[in-house]
Amino acid sequence: MAEVMTTCARCSGVFTATRGDASYCSTRCRVAAFRAREADRSRAVAVLLARTAQAVRSGAPRNVLDALAADAERLLGSSR
Repeated sequence: MAEVMTTCARCSGVFTATRGDASYCSTRCRVAAFRAREADRSRAVAVLLARTAQAVRSGAPRNVLDALAADAERLLGSSR
């Protein structure tokens, strides 16, 4: 593959990609992007857990609990 100039998905720096699927300019940017995605996912799980606990405590109707379960499957992947 010919080397191509592209932009880093994290820092927006321009770099020479040696692979066609390169998205990051360095290991440092790739790892930082991964950690940011994982932190976002962890925050989303914490919010979903809090919403679910509140719904269960308040005796929410079945459709609300089903919607929360669908959110959990989307966020965490289906466990069935």
